[in-house]
Amino acid sequence: MWKGIFFSYLDKANQKRGGHRIATGKFTRLKDESWPDCAKDGYAAKPRKGDALPFFNLHLDATTDSQSLHGSCPVIKGEKWSVTK
Repeated sequence: MWKGIFFSYLDKANQKRGGHRIATGKFTRLKDESWPDCAKDGYAAKPRKGDALPFFNLHLDATTDSQSLHGSCPVIKGEKWSVTK
């Protein structure tokens, strides 16, 4: 079974721009209501129109959180568009 794709956002720190990225926002637009169950082994957030999902890349002490991942499940029907900023 395909488990999805997982990405971490551990950017090279740019001290001139303030250091590490603190958080990432994920915006997704599904063109129909189908929802895959590939995330059943972990956390999952079903997107709804207008939702954004923030997740944090650093711990409170500003050290990198190596567990900061987001995953993507396959599209069952229709299209999925995502923007990460």
